Amino acid sequence: MRRFHRLFAPVALAAWLASAPLANAATDNLMVNGSLSGAIGNSSVPMGWQILLNSPDVMDAANNAGVAGLQFFGAAPEASPDGGTWVGLGARTGSYMEEFGQWVDNLVIGQTYSLSWVAGNFGYSRGSVNYVDSNAIRVNLDGSLLGTGNTLNLGSQWQAETLSFVATTTRQQVSFQLANYNNAYLSIDGIRLAAVSPVPEPGSLALALLGLGALAWRARQRQQA
Repeated sequence: MRRFHRLFAPVALAAWLASAPLANAATDNLMVNGSLSGAIGNSSVPMGWQILLNSPDVMDAANNAGVAGLQFFGAAPEASPDGGTWVGLGARTGSYMEEFGQWVDNLVIGQTYSLSWVAGNFGYSRGSVNYVDSNAIRVNLDGSLLGTGNTLNLGSQWQAETLSFVATTTRQQVSFQLANYNNAYLSIDGIRLAAVSPVPEPGSLALALLGLGALAWRARQRQQA
């Protein structure tokens, strides 16, 4: 029986470690309302987000530029892979740029996070007003460039994009705008922020260390017996 317990203890601890609760942000989106769900609106953003520059819009495949019933797309958009509404971001040659974002809390300093979204370039075209140039989504972290997605030409499809960063504080601002001042109007949806790998909760880590310490103590006892 003593031999059974000696053999069972490491196996039991290994099983416990495998099932111990993890603060695995990969299963939880840290962005509030990453689906960008809300009412159609010109110069507005959905709940959980704030306008940082000029006038982004809440729209869907039937309502362009945040105006109900407006169908002046440069290319007829597909429905978003995330469903529902999304945000439109415009830029104009010279100095006009739109930007929106939110503050993210409860980050773990030193943890790598993956930021993903889907983007489309459906544009806006009405008479002599044409925002149909190529452009890309630019991501800012605390107001500074984190990176950009791929340059998108005018078209009907969405494209999945992703960037990563290492948290430097527990609270950081993530925001989105276009990468340059071409006359363009891009759409973004399905924004997701998650930890790249699981981080043990403090309580679970402490218990694991205690368990390993107990195993080491029992090994020394067997050697002395």
